[in-house]
Amino acid sequence: MENKRREWVKTAAIIFLTVMLLLTFFSNTIMNYSLPEVSAKYVQSGSLSEQIRGTVTVESAQQYEVKFSGSSRVVSSVEVKQGDTVEKGQVLLRFEEGESPDLEAAEVALEQKQNEYRKSLMDLGADYSSAELDIKELEEDIERLKADLGGSGDYRKKSDELKKLNEEVETLTKQGKELESKITRIDEQLTALGADDYESLDTVYSSKLSPLYDSVVKYKAKKEKYDKEIEQITKEFDKEITNEDILNKQNEISKLEAQLAALNDRYIEALVNDGDVVGVNQSISEAQADLSRAKSELSELYSKQATSGVASRKLKVATMNQTTFTNSLTKAENELNQKKIEVSKKLNASKKTLKAQAEKNTSELDDAKSKQEKSDADLKLIEQIEENERSLERKKLELKQTQEKDLVEAGKNSVDIEAMQNEIRRLEEKVNDIKKDAAGGDITAQVAGVISSIKVVAGETLESGADIASIEMVEKGYTASFSVTMDQAKKVKVGDLAEIQYFWGGDAQAKLAQIKSDSSNAQNKLLVFDVTGDVTPGQSLQLVLGAKGQPYDCIIPNNAIKEDSNGKFVLTVVAKSSPLGNRYIAKRADITVLASDGVNTAVTGVLQSDYIISTSTKPINAGDQVRLVEG
Repeated sequence: MENKRREWVKTAAIIFLTVMLLLTFFSNTIMNYSLPEVSAKYVQSGSLSEQIRGTVTVESAQQYEVKFSGSSRVVSSVEVKQGDTVEKGQVLLRFEEGESPDLEAAEVALEQKQNEYRKSLMDLGADYSSAELDIKELEEDIERLKADLGGSGDYRKKSDELKKLNEEVETLTKQGKELESKITRIDEQLTALGADDYESLDTVYSSKLSPLYDSVVKYKAKKEKYDKEIEQITKEFDKEITNEDILNKQNEISKLEAQLAALNDRYIEALVNDGDVVGVNQSISEAQADLSRAKSELSELYSKQATSGVASRKLKVATMNQTTFTNSLTKAENELNQKKIEVSKKLNASKKTLKAQAEKNTSELDDAKSKQEKSDADLKLIEQIEENERSLERKKLELKQTQEKDLVEAGKNSVDIEAMQNEIRRLEEKVNDIKKDAAGGDITAQVAGVISSIKVVAGETLESGADIASIEMVEKGYTASFSVTMDQAKKVKVGDLAEIQYFWGGDAQAKLAQIKSDSSNAQNKLLVFDVTGDVTPGQSLQLVLGAKGQPYDCIIPNNAIKEDSNGKFVLTVVAKSSPLGNRYIAKRADITVLASDGVNTAVTGVLQSDYIISTSTKPINAGDQVRLVEG
């Protein structure tokens, strides 16, 4: 009866201990599911820069006004329109053919005065018919040669056409070289693209491909880091101790305790019945030694379980990070390859277009050179006309000098003759001045730039001093400005280069030229930039000025920072060991902000070894127990 009661007590004790043990182990798991889940990151070191952004409108730094000077002329055609880009020397408008009304009137007056003068000389008895015949024959020769050029009577027009043909050949030759240079540049970029040399690409392509390539390099480095970390943890990780291992060891201890109790009963019986006391005592000693060993092994299993649990979690975190960065690397490589294909297609399309233009340019150049070769005869005619006109001027001058000499010899110094000579000289000067003003058949741009306004139309008669057009001078550059706060203005200096964002129209540069008071807001400053490159007046640009990045020891995400009446702080994760594993507690750390950008903030008050909470599924306070996001 006594033995049955003992067995019942032992059984009850074993059941009680087993239930308590199970509740102890599973209570930790049950509690974890009720804890808030948090994401955390270690404090990083690096550099930050604060940026100043603004939207500006491009304006011309200087404007040139085109005016007409000379005798009245009728506009034949206007060759440009508002918004056109013109080069220096480019034709803006052309005049109608023929001499101006002012020139015709001046020549008629001169001829009348000359006839009057000749009549006066004839009254003196001098004979100039031979010289006048030579002059007439030269004039007839000149007219015949002009007729051979096309019958226009204006060989200068033909000369201008030949000059334009020569200019056309020069222009086409220059354009051909430029096209060849562009095709060569595209070939260089295609080679660089195949070699992943993105720095050698034009900015429009480099700005798209370089960040993608940097991402591939970054993710590859991250993946390799976690590959090594998994390899290291795997080497250190022996065998994970499970709850089943501990329970088996506890069962072994229970059996040894039951065996020891039975031996104690046998020992008492041996004493009472004079049995083998020594043998039983020896068995008791051996059982006690086995029980002590088993308890020691149980304690060691508890210790190993705690250590192996941490290693397991580290391995799980490293494996998750490895998978994340492997996926990120694959995605980044796919994005890079896709963008390379897009850039390659664009470059090849541009190359195809340029080749077509080059072929057209070669054909046009061949035609122009062929016409140029056929113009040699016309050039000889023009040279002959110019030589005859020079001879004509010499003969007229000789006749005039002879007539003046005859007047002196005849002693004819009447006031009327002298007045006539002075009037003829005045009229000749007037005719020459009008011819000089009207020599050009068009008005050209004196500066390069963009036409901002046209103030004449075809058919209009221009008088001296008339406004023709306004040109925004490209060679003088452009200007742009935007307003910033006083504090922002202190962080930049004259000479700083601004980054132009979302600009794909070519190459452009914005340089801070002046920091001055903002007339529209006394609390602000106005940043004025010199803008150069492929921009036009009225164009909108997004500018970013950033101070040079400063290194900081502790950088954390902006979303990790909290603030209350005591100031700014962050919550860190602190691990506390227990027989059942680590528990994670949120701990407050007061911080001081040093610098910040749109993503991260540099602070003091934390260490690089601190694990900073960035997000949580529930509101948490310092001292709260939390559960880390798996992986």
